[in-house]
Amino acid sequence: MSKFVLIHGAWHGGWAWDNVRPVLEGAGHDVDALDLPGHGEDSTPTSEVTLESYVSRTVEALDASDEPVYLVGHSLARLVIAERPPRGVPRK
Repeated sequence: MSKFVLIHGAWHGGWAWDNVRPVLEGAGHDVDALDLPGHGEDSTPTSEVTLESYVSRTVEALDASDEPVYLVGHSLARLVIAERPPRGVPRK
């Protein structure tokens, strides 16, 4: 089916999607509800957490897929998603 990458908001972790994930997976979709740096189970020190680190983590998840990805975000994730350059476009 389809691949979904779910990005949580500022005060959450990947667990924020715990009610959505099983619905998507039950419909046959592949789902990655990642933890941004410093959130959820990610142990990145707070001093290293930046918008750039969020974007890098998201780009890693997107680039790990060989198929098109639906990128879904909540709250803070809108900033992360807006920073993601289209595939094949070099980042600054």
